[in-house]
Amino acid sequence: MLPKYCEERQSKKSGKYWIHNPPKKMRDLLNINNRNFYDYDELCKYAAICFENLQDALRKENGVHVDQFSVRGLVEYYKETSYFIKLKPNSKESYNDLFKFGLNFVVRGSNKSMGEYPYKTIDRAFVDRLNVCVREQNGVHRVFHLNKVMRRVFNVAIKHEKINYNPFTMQELTPPKNRKVIWTTEYLNKFVDTADKIGYSSIGTVALFCFHLSQRPGDIRQLKVKNLNDGILTFTQEKSITCKGGEPVTLSFDLTIKPLQPLLDRLQKVGTNFSNPENNLIVYETTKRGITSYNCIHATQVVRKKANLPQELQMRDFRATGATNLGLAGCSTNELMSITGHKDPKTVQIYLRKAEEMRANAFAKLATNHNIN
Repeated sequence: MLPKYCEERQSKKSGKYWIHNPPKKMRDLLNINNRNFYDYDELCKYAAICFENLQDALRKENGVHVDQFSVRGLVEYYKETSYFIKLKPNSKESYNDLFKFGLNFVVRGSNKSMGEYPYKTIDRAFVDRLNVCVREQNGVHRVFHLNKVMRRVFNVAIKHEKINYNPFTMQELTPPKNRKVIWTTEYLNKFVDTADKIGYSSIGTVALFCFHLSQRPGDIRQLKVKNLNDGILTFTQEKSITCKGGEPVTLSFDLTIKPLQPLLDRLQKVGTNFSNPENNLIVYETTKRGITSYNCIHATQVVRKKANLPQELQMRDFRATGATNLGLAGCSTNELMSITGHKDPKTVQIYLRKAEEMRANAFAKLATNHNIN
């Protein structure tokens, strides 16, 4: 089933393709025109974003009052509670992206978005239909994470005695499998070179930092100039702060040592402004500000496609790639944990994606230590 305002067409020269043909109202409010696609997944993502943006634009234009008894109203209520307010900026940004997507999502067979439904009418049957549609259009990861944030919204509503039932139980959902994707050095270099050529040097810089330091994109893109002093990069992992009962994990890396020196060189190459400690260490070319989660995802897709790299490669995979390379180089589990910031050895194993090669390395070391031929 094609997304709304989309058509399938045929060309003698290019074969089958799709066109997003927005109505006049969408064209005027979003300042967009017809757009051709030769990749169905990209068409679906683009159409969904346009539809979400249209709903937001229409609400602003009409000054629509949010019904406090609607799902949208319940989400707005949740965002005023301490449960949301205490989240770190990066987590709030992720939640808001998921809320925007979910509230504007129209389930097949419905004539209104999920956000417009009275929240007391949302039941397991509706959530099941929602999950099926989201999985078809956006994949299992989006289903899992949308349910995760909506479950929290409804749990807070139960605690505040607004409802007595949470339809987003997630009992029937299987968590996404651990990813096995690895960036090769060739892929990394091609990605960075392409990013530089098409004006996305900031995204290439994030990729290099994530790869060399085995860190999450969210922590890297939020770095400030004040985090770098005399070549020592120090920061606290945001996820360690937002996890319940967790102790903040602060890491320091000496970027002057030979393996990490390319990171300092990179900052000089892209012209980082070190004059103000509050400046972003990595600035997005389009906005001249820090890189948002959406900026990072969107630009990664653009660069990856332009570089003709496999579609499954994602920015988040650099963390696991870096950890895997360190493991292959002979780092112990404790050494890996000191770099990745993990506290549980079982968790760090998730990030090691070439277990067979590591086992071979381990036996090779054993043979060397005992002079076994």
